[in-house]
Amino acid sequence: MERQLPKDRLAEALRRLYAIGELETLSHFWQGEPKILYHLYFRQNQEVNPSELSEALGVTRARITSILSSLRAKGMIHMHVSERDRRRMVVELSEKGYEKVEQECDQIRDHMQRLRSGLGDEKAEQLLSLLEQSVTLLEDGIRSRGLEPEKWP
Repeated sequence: MERQLPKDRLAEALRRLYAIGELETLSHFWQGEPKILYHLYFRQNQEVNPSELSEALGVTRARITSILSSLRAKGMIHMHVSERDRRRMVVELSEKGYEKVEQECDQIRDHMQRLRSGLGDEKAEQLLSLLEQSVTLLEDGIRSRGLEPEKWP
């Protein structure tokens, strides 16, 4: 017989993780403007156009247009006509956008370093392995329902 997870402990651990705000801090990186900035950051040496952003990030073209306008106004991105296909616009991080993503990556690295320091290398590796396996299992469950998990760069 398959053993059940201790629901109360799992629920309490997830509640505490949520309560301290760390999930919110990390989830910020995978929504709206930050999501686009990260996508561009990880695709720095590739031409990225608004249509590709829409498709890759699962965001409507209208929403992409709105977010890109906001990012341009903030000086986070540049847009120019593609040299390979003059009909397409290319979206790139500006220096300011690049620095913002680097700053946020440093915050994530700090969070992870605190975990590694507190847990020790062996337990940190075990945690990472369990998280990776858990995500794979959850993604497989999503696929079994005929859906495709969101892709991340």
